[in-house]
Amino acid sequence: MRDMSRFLGVALAIALALVTRAALADPAEQRAYVIELITPGGPLPAVCELQRVHSADGPDVWSAHFKNAKSVSVCHDVRVETTHTDLWNVRHVRIEVLGADSVLEWSEIDRGWDEPARGSGTWTKRRNADVHVVDVIVREIGEVQYATLEGKLGVTPERFGAVGSGTGAEPAPFAGRWSAVFKGEEDPCVAQFEVDDHGFATGTFITTTGDYRYLSGRVDGDLLRLSSFDARDSYLFHARLRADGTIAGDFWSGTWWHDTWTATRDENASVNDGFSRTEWRGGATWDQLVFRTLDGDAQSVGDALDDLEAGGARATLLLLFGSWCANCADAIEYLKELEGEHAGEGLRVLGLAFEYTGDMEHDARQVRLHEERQGTTWPVLVAGVSDKKKASEAMPVLDRIRAFPTVVFLDSSREPIAVYSGFEGPATGEAYERLRARWEALIGRLLGESP
Repeated sequence: MRDMSRFLGVALAIALALVTRAALADPAEQRAYVIELITPGGPLPAVCELQRVHSADGPDVWSAHFKNAKSVSVCHDVRVETTHTDLWNVRHVRIEVLGADSVLEWSEIDRGWDEPARGSGTWTKRRNADVHVVDVIVREIGEVQYATLEGKLGVTPERFGAVGSGTGAEPAPFAGRWSAVFKGEEDPCVAQFEVDDHGFATGTFITTTGDYRYLSGRVDGDLLRLSSFDARDSYLFHARLRADGTIAGDFWSGTWWHDTWTATRDENASVNDGFSRTEWRGGATWDQLVFRTLDGDAQSVGDALDDLEAGGARATLLLLFGSWCANCADAIEYLKELEGEHAGEGLRVLGLAFEYTGDMEHDARQVRLHEERQGTTWPVLVAGVSDKKKASEAMPVLDRIRAFPTVVFLDSSREPIAVYSGFEGPATGEAYERLRARWEALIGRLLGESP
């Protein structure tokens, strides 16, 4: 793969040397791609669709749509430029995920003659104090092929090609619910998979800290491969169904993380309750918890709660989150829904952000971009860094911060009624519906809607 990437890089350099004129955008309204991240576990593929909206008053507006199973993640900070040469066109694409310290960019050669474009580039991702650069290879999916593949569990066979001994073999019975254990984790988790008659597969993992959202892939014989990528997070799973009916697999995230996992079929598999994972310890008042506003001013949680009460708050959801956190994004979408439904009864949200760098200017900027991307308007304080040990020290009222997000449910007297650690998002199906029902019942009690 790296040799191919180098070859494409040389070809691009030659093409760019022959540039004769440049123009914004491209005549196509929509282009579909398979993007492969080059990871230690092999190619990590994803499906991305670039869409363009024409503007009569200014430059055309582009957006990127990353498709993983039933999920579509949309990025609006997209720039596409095409340079025309004597031999062919070279298209340059840059996709930035606002508030996630993440940039995907590539250049592709479009030779025309109905030949799909191909190119290469990088995905740059900040994690804690480190910045990682991952090579990517991009290939366009032809219009006819893409149209015939839509609707198959949200995936395409282009995401993973059939390989090895699994080629042409009947898919092994991966579908169902499994009790899984990652070697590097303390607690067991739940794996759930769906596989259709053609071997197209979707699934997720539900852990005590959250879920792996929507995974897409395929089964070839006894080999299961799943991936997810939205220019923000990257997951790659390979697994084999063993002769004894158990699963042995590997998990990679980008170029920086690898773990192994095993699973045993268990239709009743579950994780411990989110309401029981983190305990309220107390020992400090709200006024003693002093953080920073996005403008850099010191403010206590007590003062922030005062402001919310002045605006009619009768119950508050204290959200511990990070702009970098995918599960937090799912939780925030649900909290927006809850706040909208119950704002008239006095439900409010207060965010405490735990960011990567500890550089206040940088972290505040990331949170602002995150607010813009998520469309939130509730107050946010920058409370510290994302390291869970340091975050726990910043929030001594909890025994420990085990997951982002963590939500503290406060009544009208600012007393903590419950703490929920982690979040089971829409990809978890029934688990998400159970969470919604339980949260809404609790909020109803806090607002006095039920005894």
